[in-house]
Amino acid sequence: MTGIKHDIAALAAAAAHAEDRLATPMSILPQQTTLGSRRLRVRRLRLDHPSELAAVCPAPPATLLTWLHGQPTGGFTAAVTTGRDGEQLTLPARAVVRAVVPPSTDVVRAGQDLFGWLHRHHLAITGPTVEEHLVDADGAHAIVLEVSVHPQRHTPSA
Repeated sequence: MTGIKHDIAALAAAAAHAEDRLATPMSILPQQTTLGSRRLRVRRLRLDHPSELAAVCPAPPATLLTWLHGQPTGGFTAAVTTGRDGEQLTLPARAVVRAVVPPSTDVVRAGQDLFGWLHRHHLAITGPTVEEHLVDADGAHAIVLEVSVHPQRHTPSA
């Protein structure tokens, strides 16, 4: 009987995911995965508005980290990779939601879609949002968004 219950739960989760995808058009397709630890050299910054991010992010390949729990409403901390100089930062092994931003999509819109998806799937942000700016040998650019997450705890209503 346990096998049948497991199959029903898996099918229900797949159906809920499909319903969410059809009901909410998005610019990205988020996927959950687990990552090992990662070491970076960074320079930390304090920003007043998300529009300042483009000016501080180095040319690709580069990594931008922001410490947000949702849409920024005021000043926030960010960090950019620096090569050999800068503060050493270790991102621990973690569960993440990751999405590749299509070239035709604005990264701010993709971030808004990602935060909305996390909220609808009851996932809490547990660390920095990582924005990886990549470039291949032919000069093609790609951006990957990655958010450390864990399931939100539901508290019973009083």
